[in-house]
Amino acid sequence: MGNKLFFKSSLRFKTFVFLFFYCSVQTLIAQNHRNEIWVGYINSVNIKDRWYFWNDYHYVPESFALYRLGLTYETKAGYRITNGYAQVWTASPNSTALTRAEHRYWGQIIKNFKWSERIRHNARFRYDLRFREPLDVNGDVIKRTYLLNYRWRVSNNIRFKITNPEDGKFFHVDVMNETLYNTGKHLNNGIDQIRNYVLLGYTNPKFTILTGYSNRFFPNSQGPWRMNHGITLWVAHRLSWNRFRGDEDIL
Repeated sequence: MGNKLFFKSSLRFKTFVFLFFYCSVQTLIAQNHRNEIWVGYINSVNIKDRWYFWNDYHYVPESFALYRLGLTYETKAGYRITNGYAQVWTASPNSTALTRAEHRYWGQIIKNFKWSERIRHNARFRYDLRFREPLDVNGDVIKRTYLLNYRWRVSNNIRFKITNPEDGKFFHVDVMNETLYNTGKHLNNGIDQIRNYVLLGYTNPKFTILTGYSNRFFPNSQGPWRMNHGITLWVAHRLSWNRFRGDEDIL
């Protein structure tokens, strides 16, 4: 029975990888390609029982920088619900300087599903309420004024353990996809971007390190479709004011 379950889970994983690479090949149709490096730090601090502080920081040179914080509650069924605030700085069409400011109120729901002893599926839905500095007709930032729009995000991460866990330590491969959809009066409604990742990771009870290839495809951008591809390095850190909790995944 165990072998049958592992075979079925492995088949699901291989199917997911195939679809991922198929979608990645399709994105090569984009006429404009850019290279980038994405570094990020994600921190979850268990403060009491089922309550956590959430903090994460991300930086992509000449693209965006972000600081996000929130408060998380984990239900008995394993759903982690977070609400919080983020400050974002992005580049504009006419400049790679991160001068376009954004205030963002966000919420998310995360749930982990165990397919087998080696394969885990992390599903996340995130909502962004974005107050963002607009652009004029020339693509320059209009400072000290903000327009409201919304973004809806669905993310799936399949983690395959490539070594047997020992004391909570193991290596793994993560295949991730996230689709971001815009709505609002002051922009073109539709898909904002599609993000794909293939990452090699190491996890122990205190942190997870992930690094590998990523691409961001922008089908709704003005002008030629664009794809950014490059290297990602993320560190996810688990802490507790009472004790370490290494049993939950935050990424």
